[in-house]
Amino acid sequence: MSRRDADAFEVAARCAFGDAFLASLAIDMQTRRLTLGVYGALHGGTATQLATLMFFGVNELVCENDDGRFPESVHVAKFDLSYDDDLASGRADLRGARGWRLGWSFEGIAFEERAATIASLADDDADAG
Repeated sequence: MSRRDADAFEVAARCAFGDAFLASLAIDMQTRRLTLGVYGALHGGTATQLATLMFFGVNELVCENDDGRFPESVHVAKFDLSYDDDLASGRADLRGARGWRLGWSFEGIAFEERAATIASLADDDADAG
């Protein structure tokens, strides 16, 4: 794994995704890239962040949902990341609180995080008045 990917992997592995929510999911089949947007208190406490994780060289993509319907909750129960230097491949396993699961292998990873800002319609109404 390149140094930049290793740094991104270390930062992502330290995050607490267990009480977060999956905000977005994008799969680019042609480039074998999977991008996740995850929202929550990723470092504990009350401050919320929006993290974007981009996985490169994705293989072995597995999607499971015991309900057989589109998940009613995007609450994340667990997100495990591992990497094997000998195989030059990582594994990701994302499990939802309501039984859904995404799993895949990857060759590289990028990570970006920023403070999450929530704006409500009430804020817009106050600005208009």
